[in-house]
Amino acid sequence: MLATDGSEFSRGAERIALNIADECGAKLYVVYVVYYNPEHMSMAIQEVETQKSKAREILERVKREAIEREIEVETKIHMAEEIEKGIAEVAKDLYVNLIVMGRRGVRGLAKYFIGSATLGIIPIAPCPVLVAPKGADFRGRGLLAATDGSEVSMRAIEFMCDMASRMQLPVVVLSVAKDASERAKAEEALKKAEEFLKGFNIKAEKVLHIGEPYRVILDVVTQRDLDLIVLGNRGLKGVSKLILGSVSEKVVANSDRGVLIVK
Repeated sequence: MLATDGSEFSRGAERIALNIADECGAKLYVVYVVYYNPEHMSMAIQEVETQKSKAREILERVKREAIEREIEVETKIHMAEEIEKGIAEVAKDLYVNLIVMGRRGVRGLAKYFIGSATLGIIPIAPCPVLVAPKGADFRGRGLLAATDGSEVSMRAIEFMCDMASRMQLPVVVLSVAKDASERAKAEEALKKAEEFLKGFNIKAEKVLHIGEPYRVILDVVTQRDLDLIVLGNRGLKGVSKLILGSVSEKVVANSDRGVLIVK
C-alpha cells in the first residue's frame, strides 16, 4: 500500500511502490488521507472538499502510471483526525503486508524528533513500513538487513528473504559491533542469521563491521549500492517516542535509500 500526499517528498515512495508491485506481481493500493477535525466540520467543509479534489488528481496520476505498467491498482481517499492513524486504519482494513511512505526532509535537531506522519506510523502500523526519501528508487540491486541477533531482527531478515526470493535479489546481512568487546556478540548474531538463511534459495553475504551501528549501516548500503535497508524495530515507549534515539530511527532520518522497518 502506497500512502501519498502527492508532494515532492512522496516521489521516492511512489517509484519504489510501483517498482515493487511490478516486480512481485502484487496489487497496489494507493491511499490519500484527508485531515479533518469533526469539531469544526461546519466551518471546514470547503477545505475538506478542496483536499478531496486534490487527492483525486494525485491518485488518478499514480493510477495511470500503474495501469501503464499493467499493475493491478486500487485508489482510496480516507478521512481521519490524525494522518498516521488514518493510514494505519486503511492498512488494517485492506490487510496489506507493506506500507510505503515518503520521508520529508529533516535538518539539524529536527533529525532527532519524531514529528512527521511517516515516523509516527511506525509504532502503530499493522505491518512493516517502508520509508523512502524523495530521491530513492528501487532498481533490483539488492537488499541489506542489519541484525543484532534479537527476535525482531530475525523477523526483519525473514521479511527481507521472502522479498528477495520473490524478486530474485541478492542480500547482505550485516552485524555491527560498537567496539572490539562486542565482536563475539556480533559474530553470534551472524551465526544465528546464517541458520535462518538456509531456508531460502537466495544469494546471501554475511559481513561484520565495528563502529557506530547506524553510520556503518549507511556506509555499507552506499558502498555496495543496494536498494533498501531492512531493520527490526523494538518499539518506543514514554518519552523515547519523541526522540530519535534508536538505530532504526537514526537510519530512517539519515538514509538516502528506502528503509523498511519490521516490528
